[in-house]
Amino acid sequence: MHQPDAIAARLLGRPYADLDATTAEHDYEVNLKAELEIMLLHEKLDQLRDPQWAELLEIQRQQLALLAALAKSPSRSA
Repeated sequence: MHQPDAIAARLLGRPYADLDATTAEHDYEVNLKAELEIMLLHEKLDQLRDPQWAELLEIQRQQLALLAALAKSPSRSA
């Protein structure tokens, strides 16, 4: 490649390199923001789910108490 051609190629290629770097930086920022949003959604889901777990555990405790009471009672045969 002649000297003028090499200079022209570098000058023409430079905007694309800048564009690639800008695109990569933008992609990084978008991905980082998406990750943060996903983390916030997980936290919100956990906050919604925690009371449900407590309620389910209480229901299970009641069921176990009923089963224990049934196991102690005399069998009803017809």
